[in-house]
This record gives sequence, C-alpha cells and structure tokens, in this order.
Amino acid sequence: MICVDANVVIRLVLGGEHAELIAERWKSLRKSGRTVAAPSLLRYEVCNVVRRYAVMGVITDEEAAAALDTVLDLRIALNADPSMHRRALAIATSLGLPSTYDAHYLALADMLATPLLTLDRRLARRVEGTELEIELLGG
Repeated sequence: MICVDANVVIRLVLGGEHAELIAERWKSLRKSGRTVAAPSLLRYEVCNVVRRYAVMGVITDEEAAAALDTVLDLRIALNADPSMHRRALAIATSLGLPSTYDAHYLALADMLATPLLTLDRRLARRVEGTELEIELLGG
C-alpha cells in the first residue's frame, strides 16, 4: 500500500513537471498490485485545482471536466476514518503547518504504515527527522 497526495494525482492526469516520472511510478504501483490510498479529501482538492486552472485559462472547462472524470475513475482507496482528523491536527501542530490539508495525507500514510508519495519538497523537508515517511518524486 502507498498513500498519494493531490499534487501527484493532478500531475498524473494533467501533466506538467515530473509527469513522466509519476506515470512510470503509477504503472509500477499498479503492476505490483499495491493499493493506492488517499484521504477522501483528495477528490475535493483535485476538483478545486482543475476549476482554478480553468478559471486561470490554463485548461478549458471541458479539459477540467475530463481531468476530474479521469481522477474519479482512478482506483484509489479513499479513507474517511474520523480518527485521521485528530492525527492530522497533531501532525500539523508538531510540524508547524498553517493548515491540515497536507497533514491529512501524512496522517493517513502514518495510520497505514506506508510512505506518502508526493512532489512537495517543502513538506518533505518539514518531516525530516520525524517518524513520518515520505517518498519524494523528482526531489
């Protein structure tokens, strides 16, 4: 099992920096039979990002809808365990994060005893020296 965050999923469906690396890693995960997990927050974040990209003119409304459909069709085990929120708040506090969005991904990865697959270098630096595991792509 491995946990993924929204930036990995966005790049998987929309491309961008490290998109080829992400696509290769995704294929490898699927081929190995590993379960890909994320907090249920993932779909909300992805929906928000594709809308923002459409508003900014980066993609069309049709491309945003297609990207969201692709994400909704991905086999990602979404988790909404209420205890994740308590863990996310504790992680955000301990790491000095201003919000709990990233902390929810870290909390789920921690609860599942698996790394968080991310492109977020800043987050990876924050968790250095902690018990939290991150697999930084393109780092």
